[in-house]
Amino acid sequence: MYDRACLGLDEKEVEARVARGEPHTVRLKIPEGKTVVKDLLRGYVQFEHAGIDDQVLMKSDGYPTYHLANVVDDHAMRISHVIRGEEWLPSTPKHVILYKALGYEAPTWAHLGLLLNEDRSKLSKRQGDVAVEDFRDKGFIPSGLVNFVALLGWNPAGGNNQEIFQMKELEKHFSIDHVNKAGSVVNVDRLRWINSRHVRALFAEETATDEHKLAVVNDVVPMCSSSFEEAGVSSTAADLIDKFGVNYVWRAMDLMKERVSALPEFGPLCVPFFTEPNLSSSIAQDMKAKYIDESTPELVADVCANLRSLSDEEFTPDHITKSIKAVAKSRKLGLKKVLMPIRYYLTGMDVGAGLGDTIELLGRETVLRRLKLE
Repeated sequence: MYDRACLGLDEKEVEARVARGEPHTVRLKIPEGKTVVKDLLRGYVQFEHAGIDDQVLMKSDGYPTYHLANVVDDHAMRISHVIRGEEWLPSTPKHVILYKALGYEAPTWAHLGLLLNEDRSKLSKRQGDVAVEDFRDKGFIPSGLVNFVALLGWNPAGGNNQEIFQMKELEKHFSIDHVNKAGSVVNVDRLRWINSRHVRALFAEETATDEHKLAVVNDVVPMCSSSFEEAGVSSTAADLIDKFGVNYVWRAMDLMKERVSALPEFGPLCVPFFTEPNLSSSIAQDMKAKYIDESTPELVADVCANLRSLSDEEFTPDHITKSIKAVAKSRKLGLKKVLMPIRYYLTGMDVGAGLGDTIELLGRETVLRRLKLE
């Protein structure tokens, strides 16, 4: 606490010392009494002035401190509500006193609970990502991140258990009255789940205009640069669109959307649609050991024959799947024993979209070439 050593200086002495260029500060003189702050989340909070220091407003170098700049800036911008973390609550009486001293109308206050790590310590960069840029760079999309942050300490009224909100819905439902003052744990697994639902919404049929498809492809492809470049695929959206067409690239992503929680995850899943599968990868080698044997060439030949027999109009996921099931039935095999060898040769991956969808998008020519085992 400042001892007010200079408070009793004579006015002429002060003027003379300032004129001589002596370093000095300007402080806020805290009056006697108390300040009661009305907080939207915490109700009325009382602060005794005896425990509040005379805050420095102008430093000796002539620059304002945060407290002065904050109040003047908020007033200049006509800020009506100051909603900030609870760590600023002890500073609020200083700000209220300063607003009065400057003749400004004070805003409405709300102090939110802190964001916490999983161990309930204060959110810190030492333990993980804290900045919007960190999450953006990891492929979390704006709508997913906004949805997640909105639910940190808030929930809709009336027993509504809805968890996925688009911005328009948040505008409709959000109310400060339903914000909890307690701290909220930042659970990245929950963020991934929420973001995955927003990623799926990018591919909703009702929004799938050519302009929207192009925008999504332009957003997703750069996020897949690591996987694409490793596989020899261009990580430039314009190059992929020029080679395959925007609809093809869009459909490849659309087929994989159910398996994605952040945009970079599209990369390894979509690679087989843009280049030959990597059959020397560890995943492919495991598949080979499990599903490929001396009977595989005949099985694949049967699948190829059935695919060739389909007309262009019949080359759809349903008809393709039926033709593969027919091979399993004729050979008295479980369906998986047919699907996995085909998936191995087409993608080199043990997960992916339905095989019928995959084959349709790859196209008959590409599929038959990849299944040619000689």
